[in-house]
Amino acid sequence: MGTRLSRHAEAMRRSRIGKRLEASQFERENVGFQYATLKVRSVLTRLQANSACRFRSHALTQFTVALIAGVGVSAGVVGNSVVGPRSVGRAITSVSDSPPTSLPPLAMPDQRDTPGVTDGLVNQQNVHQTICRKGYTTSVRPPESYTRALKRILHSRKGLPGRISDYELDHLVPLELGGAPANPGNLWMQPYEGRGSRLGPPGTGAETKDRLENFLRRQVCRGREPLASAQRAIASNWYMAWVAAGQP
Repeated sequence: MGTRLSRHAEAMRRSRIGKRLEASQFERENVGFQYATLKVRSVLTRLQANSACRFRSHALTQFTVALIAGVGVSAGVVGNSVVGPRSVGRAITSVSDSPPTSLPPLAMPDQRDTPGVTDGLVNQQNVHQTICRKGYTTSVRPPESYTRALKRILHSRKGLPGRISDYELDHLVPLELGGAPANPGNLWMQPYEGRGSRLGPPGTGAETKDRLENFLRRQVCRGREPLASAQRAIASNWYMAWVAAGQP
């Protein structure tokens, strides 16, 4: 009898310890998530305060708050709600075939949250003064403090497997093609093929999409592809665009 009571007491003690450990882990993760959320909001506030800033938009903050709260935002809402002289131009709507059924789910963004958004300051008439100019992407890329915090939020909210470092925070419409630099509607977590846990099988991850982005930029800058066409293709289904381009 005494032995059974002793075993029961030991089991109860271990259970209490386990619960305390779980609570401690949850608290650490929650504090980290709250810090990331505050960081994103802080950076957006500073960006909005700069009247000459490319990322300026009240709707952009609203979009981010919705993202943090776990609310899906449709492409139409993104496209119609963003305002300002240096705001995002328009959301890209799906026009291509669906991806093959064998394509891993992580290879494509959730179109409800990431429809792909363009920069209203970039158009066909000024590509040689913007995206085709050396150093353009560096000049418009959002600060690392913003992207690091947003990666943490997306990784937590979407319950993604692996570590944050297993993913690239990708611009669905790339900066090389006039994508919106900081709008969350143009940013998603794309797994790497050759780094970390290699969550992206060959031909479906960040490295492959990067090559496609560079290929399409060359096509646009050489006058072989209209800018809007390249933007639609990569936002609608970047994998099918890669296949159609001959898998560059």
